[in-house]
Amino acid sequence: MNRCCLAATLAGFLSATTPALPIVVDGEFGDWPEGSVVATDPPGDAAGDVFDITSVRAVGAGSVVWIRFDVAETVNIQSGPEEEGSLVLSVGPEAGAKLEVDFRARSFHVVAGDEPTAKSWPDFGFRAAPTHASREFEVRLDLSSLGARRGERIAIQFSGDDELDRAAIVELAPDRAARLAGSDIALAKSRGTALRVASFNTLRGGLSKADLRPAFRRLLAAADADVFAFQEEEQSTTAQIVAVVSDATDTDAREWSVRRSAGGCVIASRFPLAPVIDFNERYEAAIAQVPGLGPVIIANVHFKCCGHIGSDEDSTRIAQARDVVRSIRNASAASPTPPHFVIAGDWNLVGSRDPLTIAEAELGAARARIAHPSTGEVHTWYDEASSFAPGQLDLVAVSDTLARRTSGFVLDSRSLDADHLRETGLIPTDSAVSDHLVLIVDVARSRGDAPSGAD
Repeated sequence: MNRCCLAATLAGFLSATTPALPIVVDGEFGDWPEGSVVATDPPGDAAGDVFDITSVRAVGAGSVVWIRFDVAETVNIQSGPEEEGSLVLSVGPEAGAKLEVDFRARSFHVVAGDEPTAKSWPDFGFRAAPTHASREFEVRLDLSSLGARRGERIAIQFSGDDELDRAAIVELAPDRAARLAGSDIALAKSRGTALRVASFNTLRGGLSKADLRPAFRRLLAAADADVFAFQEEEQSTTAQIVAVVSDATDTDAREWSVRRSAGGCVIASRFPLAPVIDFNERYEAAIAQVPGLGPVIIANVHFKCCGHIGSDEDSTRIAQARDVVRSIRNASAASPTPPHFVIAGDWNLVGSRDPLTIAEAELGAARARIAHPSTGEVHTWYDEASSFAPGQLDLVAVSDTLARRTSGFVLDSRSLDADHLRETGLIPTDSAVSDHLVLIVDVARSRGDAPSGAD
């Protein structure tokens, strides 16, 4: 794969999936087709103050329905103060059983007759986005277990804080979810790559656990990164981390430079690292001198978890993000050559969007668009035992100087097709070592530094 292919990898497979997947549930709404509005609802008519629906869109194909609903106020749908109430989605064949999804309770029930049957999100392939607070949300549901099939009319209604005057209807079109073009993407590092960064929350010191070592080795070998950003590695020693990384990448341990925070954020780099002043323990930052790019500030973050917009946890995340911005600004001002930057890690973006917005507004950061290569999905956190559905908690943001040369993907062994499993040497269960997934971002060399043979 040459440099041009590297830059176009993600965009190419996402556009190619459009006829196969009508909607990618990613919290971005440009892929919703014209004419998909199935209901409007006047603002100010809700029983509560938070979940006030203004419009509903829907698209159906095969047994899958995608629903987008807009609300009047910015809110989190999966968590929040109890007094805010909740919104309940009812969806199913017009004359059949209905699935009821209570967003705040994170509960799923099939209603057929008098007795509702409790279910969970994996039973319906449920996806929702964004994970952060918003006024626009989209969800995906596979209704095959309710007997839904192409040509069926699906009824959509809401209850709880708000409801529609009448149920909205969408018809299930023929199934377009055949083999995706994304499954043909090569995951190996291109010759035109100057820098590959892999971000991975390894779940409570996973790299130090001997029984998990084979799976971690395969995952890190498949990542083949120049820089690894690990989170939750408080329990592992620097020697253990270097041993795992060098073993997985078949390199001499002495080739790796390591910087770490007291909060378990570790940067392991093939390039020498110069320290950057940090202002809290929930991130580590350092400057790497990258051939073909020059100085690059690598910031590895693990912001405070949990909460909702306006909560103490959300305020802490915002403060932590401002500290990262301060570190990058200080390091940039002290550098004789203006450095690029990459901010990777577990942002825990489950409250407001402010931490990312701050990086965008104050640093000119651009969020790297990354997705699962075999499916086009975008979640980076996955735990079937949790009531929370898969979400996009981990992010990579890059300086605007790198944005047009950046591509990437999410590495999840459970969703890879057979070709990708063979290519990476992974087995399907490898990604189960953590509830977070490996994020990989490639930055291409500038044209003048491209190697011979690159376009």
